[in-house]
Amino acid sequence: MNIYNLYSGSWLSNCYVLISSGDDSRNHAAIIDPSTDADHIARFVESKNAFVDKIILTHGHFDHIMSLDSIRDITGASAYIHAEDAEMLEDSDKNAYSFFFGQDFSQRPAEFLLSDNDIIKLGNEELEVIHLPGHSKGSIALMGEGFLITGDTIFSEGFGRYDLHGGSAHLLKNTLNKLKEFDPQLIIYPGHGNSEKLGTALRNISYFLN
Repeated sequence: MNIYNLYSGSWLSNCYVLISSGDDSRNHAAIIDPSTDADHIARFVESKNAFVDKIILTHGHFDHIMSLDSIRDITGASAYIHAEDAEMLEDSDKNAYSFFFGQDFSQRPAEFLLSDNDIIKLGNEELEVIHLPGHSKGSIALMGEGFLITGDTIFSEGFGRYDLHGGSAHLLKNTLNKLKEFDPQLIIYPGHGNSEKLGTALRNISYFLN
């Protein structure tokens, strides 16, 4: 599976495009956290001779869903989010837009709701949904062969805040300790910042886990 980061710049958020070939000889794409301009995403996917199968959200905060409706309109793809974060798409208080900007911002409801251990097919490959509550109630990671897309749960040198709607320091600490059980050689692709080995990222936040 090929992973591309379309860094949005404006929100300091990463938007990933995952591409896998299928039995139909076409390239299948999944857009993860559409924060950047929808036209830019669509042009990039087209340049890879791919079509968008699905749009997957690691959580419901505004900076990871900014172009969700626009890219759905362009591609016709469906949106996926964990059931615990579904309400955030339509609620400016819960997706934190009103907290930062004092204005309303919402997107349409997701077509599909995810649960822990769900398997999402992309072409000939699979992604496993890992529920990681703490940054939000429904934060998830997506695990593929050799990698973990972690949203705002863990970064290369830190972790997501837990003082917004649905956040919990206790749950986040439990979640991060849970990640110690995973292969430390997995490459994490976080919602902000650079990729890193999971083991290194966990060592960088050992002060929070002890």
